[in-house]
Amino acid sequence: MKRIFLLLALTGLLAGCDGPAATDPRMKLAEKCREEGDFKAAERQIVRYLAAHPDSAEAHLKLASLYDESLDDPVGAVYHYREFLRLDPGSPLREEVEKWMRASQRRCAPADAATPSAAEYARLMQENAELKVLSERQRRELADLRRRPAAPATPPPQLPAASAAPSAPSAPPSAAPAVPEIIEYEIRSGDSLGKIARRFYGSSQKIEPILRANNLTERSILHIGQKLKIPQKTR
Repeated sequence: MKRIFLLLALTGLLAGCDGPAATDPRMKLAEKCREEGDFKAAERQIVRYLAAHPDSAEAHLKLASLYDESLDDPVGAVYHYREFLRLDPGSPLREEVEKWMRASQRRCAPADAATPSAAEYARLMQENAELKVLSERQRRELADLRRRPAAPATPPPQLPAASAAPSAPSAPPSAAPAVPEIIEYEIRSGDSLGKIARRFYGSSQKIEPILRANNLTERSILHIGQKLKIPQKTR
């Protein structure tokens, strides 16, 4: 019911104020993928459009609806509902969108957990949106790398047999450095690098092993459900 209402509302109320989104090939392809049940492909197309048009209220609302109804991503839904309301505060859909946003907010946290603050919601939603844009860029870069031809291997130079010098005694092999044990941790609501470091290492300052193991920086964005490698102390 929500989806039917939203499609009718977008067609009747938003097309006039956000024409480019309605005619953009990415948004048309997103709608086609959604109708065919390929929700991840629909998400990729809308995220691509928002990367170029971050102030499109219609695109934010369509992505929020996709996260809410089809991808079970309440954090992403809340973020994009909120962006729609920010970009189009006088929309006739405001009351309905606020109701959907509150319902998604209730789904963000487990029933036995304390309700996160508004600031925590805003942080999670921003991280979620930025990560999806970053993931789209990484997918394009990976596809480019796969299309490049591999460089031919260069054979090592061969020494003449007559000039080959007697080999020196080989040194005893050195002991291999101990490799820390790695465990996998799934990001939950309210997690940060500092909290994870405190949980596993006893101090929120000891985030460096986590950064190195996951190719992250202190400014990297985390999102709910992301898997992190957590190095354990060397025995």
